[in-house]
Amino acid sequence: MAIFFKFSTANDVIAVEELLLKKYDFNHVKKMPIIHGVKLIKYCFKKDLEEVMWPMYISDREKMTEDTFLTFNQYMEKLEKPKIEMKDSDELLDEIDEIRKEMEDEDGGI
Repeated sequence: MAIFFKFSTANDVIAVEELLLKKYDFNHVKKMPIIHGVKLIKYCFKKDLEEVMWPMYISDREKMTEDTFLTFNQYMEKLEKPKIEMKDSDELLDEIDEIRKEMEDEDGGI
């Protein structure tokens, strides 16, 4: 049993157990091959997330225009894969210098 959870992608074993118990007979889950159990855990987390995100989507959908409309699947993909802006070290150092200058101007020094 412990090895089953060792290979899961979840951080909290209790959360995984609770999620599986909510939807499945746990005795059946324990007997599954590990790969099937991991797939089931991922599926359960995805479905759980969808249940939480659906009301948010409905709320946000009211604000969408014809140009900004997203299907629920597109909405989920957008939330699952946030845009990460990559910067090189020179850009980051320039930003740090700008922030320091602003702080010095506001406070008269750091």
